[in-house]
Amino acid sequence: QALTETGDETSRQKIIAAASALIRELENPGFDLGMLQKLGQEPQSSEQLTAGTKADVVLVYANHSPVQYGLRTDKPFFSILRDNARLGKGFNSFMAGYAKARPQWTEVYPYKERLGEDTDASAPWLFDVGGGLGHELLGLALENVPGRLVLQDLSAVIEEAKSSGNLPKIIEAIPHDFFTPQPAECKGAKTYFMRLILRDWPDAECATILSHLRDAMAKDYSRLLINETILRDVGAPWQLTSLDWTMMGMLVNRERAESQWRQILNDAGLKIIGIYYKGIKGVIEATLA
Repeated sequence: QALTETGDETSRQKIIAAASALIRELENPGFDLGMLQKLGQEPQSSEQLTAGTKADVVLVYANHSPVQYGLRTDKPFFSILRDNARLGKGFNSFMAGYAKARPQWTEVYPYKERLGEDTDASAPWLFDVGGGLGHELLGLALENVPGRLVLQDLSAVIEEAKSSGNLPKIIEAIPHDFFTPQPAECKGAKTYFMRLILRDWPDAECATILSHLRDAMAKDYSRLLINETILRDVGAPWQLTSLDWTMMGMLVNRERAESQWRQILNDAGLKIIGIYYKGIKGVIEATLA
């Protein structure tokens, strides 16, 4: 009414523009998350934002990444690789090449000093859990390690590793899904090792993986080594934070800060006893709590 009486065309145009902006916001998928309701209020927590959904509290659109969009599928990333032999083989080859271009975990973690003593010769010395084609074990196979080396991965990956002809006899290859309990013959090893595994999974799935490893570990003997990106809680370098964005874009997942690593391991009944760094990668050493 005031605008009609004063003939204030400028104010009328501003109100129309604001109304148009509101319509655009209402049509945006973000409105369904209740984001508009929080404008001008305190920040909304991830738990509040995802209440009533099946989404991870951090990763709202779980299993709906550019990969799923491009391939026109709702399957999780690793189900796609499992069901598509060409993509699965390409991914395994890429990870083998990626490993060669980065510092080896044995250059970061003093394994001879930390794992060389008090070794049970009857039990495996090191399990590479989700180890792909065995690229992390090949270097160890040339060393005088004090026990057996075991490669674990899904059946299709193990078959590819065996058929490649690259695995020396010292490396035993066992098919296993790390979302299931470790078989009896895989329990009580000196070391359970994972490289770039947990970054691919939300906290709930990580809890499952870690719980099965925890149940396989021997008290006061077994160690869990996690070779991953470990972000500083404050002031992380851009090279690492860019990987965090890459993981979000590719797998709808994330890299983790040190405090987050401590939390998921603590929740799984494990205790960090050391963190070792070299460049952008690190190795976490943990035992049973």
